[in-house]
Amino acid sequence: MGGNVSQTNVAVREERTGFYPYWILVIAFLCLFVSSGCHYYSFGLFVKPLQETFDWSRAEIMTASTLSTFAHAAGSLLAGKLLEYTSSKKIIVTGAVITTVLMTFTSRMTSLWQFYLFYGLSGFTVASIGFVPASRLVFEWFKTRRGMAIGIAGMGMGVGGFALPLLTGRLFIPAYGWRNTFVILGVIASVLIVPLTLFTVKDKTDNGFSSRENSSHGAHKPVGALEEGIPFKAALKTPTFWLIGLTGAAFSFCNSAIVQNQAAHLQDIGFPIAVAATAVSSVGIANAVGKPCFGWLCDAVKPKYSRAIGLCFQFVGVLVLLSLGARSPQFTVWLSAILIGLSVGSMLPSMSMLVSTNFGLLAYGTIFGMVSMFNHAGSAAGPLFAGYIYDIQGSYHSAFVTFAVLNVVAIVAALLISKPRARGGGS
Repeated sequence: MGGNVSQTNVAVREERTGFYPYWILVIAFLCLFVSSGCHYYSFGLFVKPLQETFDWSRAEIMTASTLSTFAHAAGSLLAGKLLEYTSSKKIIVTGAVITTVLMTFTSRMTSLWQFYLFYGLSGFTVASIGFVPASRLVFEWFKTRRGMAIGIAGMGMGVGGFALPLLTGRLFIPAYGWRNTFVILGVIASVLIVPLTLFTVKDKTDNGFSSRENSSHGAHKPVGALEEGIPFKAALKTPTFWLIGLTGAAFSFCNSAIVQNQAAHLQDIGFPIAVAATAVSSVGIANAVGKPCFGWLCDAVKPKYSRAIGLCFQFVGVLVLLSLGARSPQFTVWLSAILIGLSVGSMLPSMSMLVSTNFGLLAYGTIFGMVSMFNHAGSAAGPLFAGYIYDIQGSYHSAFVTFAVLNVVAIVAALLISKPRARGGGS
């Protein structure tokens, strides 16, 4: 009888693994493709059309990005907490559908408060298809080579950031107008994610494994075995947590402001919208290339060094951006975009690995969700700061200088990160 049970367990394990974890990578890739491309990277291409339609200021338009990012932060924290109680499948599918509805509502807006309400709320729901649930889904099934796995999945952020702004700026808005483009981007969210997630992702209770079986078999490891690490409340008491948060906030403050204002800035200094859209897309493709590269680097060296290197790329990219003028050759536009994109590519692998290697996976969802709050707080404030500086001074120069300084602060914070001692207790 015991032999039969053992053989059954092995058969179940073989049936449940195989190629299945790589389907998880595909789904995580698509989640990040949509959350970054449809919602984050494409936003900057709506700035000029919204100004022309409603005569809103840059700061007023960027306030929508700020509200959406704050909502995304709250949504990431909630998604991380919900992952301790419900399945990734339910969170991802529900978030994708509601995001589609809210993007459609955004397309019908007629006033600024409606823009803030609908686009802001879409930031909250898009968090359920963002990097908190996506990274947890990957970590559930990859015990080894986690940095590379999350890097491959994270390429979705870069590919989405490349393809969707390019389509938005060169095809959707010119051909269909900005209102219909919001609808198109919303529909893409559900079409790409919902069917595959419903029919592929297994709930926690359906994975066919026991914790004992998972402790000693294979590179793929489902959720039942992820029980080691530092509880959430204990993590909050460590300098490590706050240093990770600081480096994330400083980076995101700069990066979000650059990405959301890049297209408008390039048009302001004389480049056509096609060049501006391609520059935004170049950030995305460099992001896609950077994800697996920095994922590999996180497996090869301490994640804090990977994080510092990524921040250095953004620092140099900001310096190049500061040097751009009306007569600058286009290759300098691509150089700045590629450097900033590579830096973005470092974020997900290094930040998720900083959390998992320093705090374990016991409360990973909650801790990473809280770390994401720092990231999103920076992302929320950055575009608004840049828009405010532009409205006062008529240029982004002072904002870009500020970003260069903050990148240095983030680099120092990253290098000071050290692993805390494990502590017992509940979360």
